[in-house]
Amino acid sequence: MQMSYEECIKACQESLEACNNCFQACLGEDHVQMMVDCIKLDRECADICSYAVQAMTRNSPFVQEICTLCAKICEDCARRVCKTRP
Repeated sequence: MQMSYEECIKACQESLEACNNCFQACLGEDHVQMMVDCIKLDRECADICSYAVQAMTRNSPFVQEICTLCAKICEDCARRVCKTRP
């Protein structure tokens, strides 16, 4: 059965874009070393979002597990990044 993941795909793409923007902004900080954890978490989040989109578009048998992990990482990223950004 082919599932429609349109809303989830859109959310993952928006999160990926936000993470990439944050990643780039962190690299532009005067004290970039202080932003290392933020940069790492941005990369983790962007990577899992990209992978989740791939899993959804090919209707992977592991899509639920992948998307659950993606949501967990995105939530953690949103909580932590908001606290570390000036």
